[in-house]
Amino acid sequence: MLRQPRIVPAVKSRTLLAYSAVVVLLFAAGLGARHLAAYAFLQYVRYASPFAVPLESTSGGPEVAQRVVLVVIDGLRVDAFQRMSLVERYRRRSSLWRAFTGEPSLSYPGWTTILSGAPPEISGVTTNWYEGAVRVDHLFAAAKR
Repeated sequence: MLRQPRIVPAVKSRTLLAYSAVVVLLFAAGLGARHLAAYAFLQYVRYASPFAVPLESTSGGPEVAQRVVLVVIDGLRVDAFQRMSLVERYRRRSSLWRAFTGEPSLSYPGWTTILSGAPPEISGVTTNWYEGAVRVDHLFAAAKR
């Protein structure tokens, strides 16, 4: 005896259609979230500071010292530095400066802040992927003048 094909009730086909629609909507939401995240990240990376303007060239002041040695150790905490016996003999002839960084703590914005005194929102250097010349005055530019 041959069986007749079973006809899926309309309720089951609507349920299948609803599940399919949910899957498609979730996939579209995932793609949209990915594009939104990429857009937001690029806005952060390509940030152009409205405060970074060319400075007028001025002559330097009198020399304070004949030589300056700048030692910057990325990631070294001050308390760890103070426990190092190697630097004990240099402490009398040196200055210690504690740098504070923003979030996220990245090297290029931190170095730029140390050398220019301008935080990332002023210098425009907000990530390690910054390209081009730093648009604020900094120690190396002053040394060339």
